[in-house]
Amino acid sequence: MPAQEVQHPLPETIADLATVSRVEISENGTVVLAGEFGAEENDGDEVKREARLAPSAGNGEGEAEIELDAADRTRQELEIEVEDLTARTTYQVLVDGQMAGTITTDVRGRASLELSRPTAQ
Repeated sequence: MPAQEVQHPLPETIADLATVSRVEISENGTVVLAGEFGAEENDGDEVKREARLAPSAGNGEGEAEIELDAADRTRQELEIEVEDLTARTTYQVLVDGQMAGTITTDVRGRASLELSRPTAQ
């Protein structure tokens, strides 16, 4: 588990997480990790979609997971975990080409980010 977990609101520029398809981790405009979200898995309480983040070049790996409340799909969460990247480096997280946030790796090259959209008011 990454040492630093950062939680932030999901930016308004990010579409409904039920419909997004791709997540990328980039450094200065160069994609270092990327993955496509798979089909929905529904356990009754929660709907999940997962993406394995594979390196474009070099090292690193990661996972991205979307969680939707099955009863209220406006409650959405995106979790990103990366490892084996360059230590103490800031990376951009893009969802379908839109900036979602940044992560900074620890001394071991690990980081995580949690973005959420609470239920609509």
